[in-house]
Amino acid sequence: MLVVRGVGLYRGADDEVALGVAAYRPGDTVWVKFDATGYKYGEQNAIDVAYDVAVTGPDGKQVFAQENAAVEKSQASYPQPWVPGAFSLTLTGDTSKGTYAVAITARDSVGKQTATEKADFKVE
Repeated sequence: MLVVRGVGLYRGADDEVALGVAAYRPGDTVWVKFDATGYKYGEQNAIDVAYDVAVTGPDGKQVFAQENAAVEKSQASYPQPWVPGAFSLTLTGDTSKGTYAVAITARDSVGKQTATEKADFKVE
């Protein structure tokens, strides 16, 4: 079963430990890291995994969306147990204060599966 796991919010691309309290200020960059796993393999351990990103604001309205934010199509001698994902969102200087939700929807084209995971962050 396809799963998006280990979603963490970070201050920087190289940070290794996710924020305990994901709080940002207008103008900050929000880094998101996660893994997709549980996808099916094709011939020669082929995988075809992609993910979409969407952000909803404090009012529940979508403020950002990107389909196919990343696509991993490959074949390997050995099965790849997970696909790492990472992306950043730069908040504008006039971003409203409140709680935002980022949704990651992974799609497995080989296994015909989808999975979505969400994480909240605050703008203070």
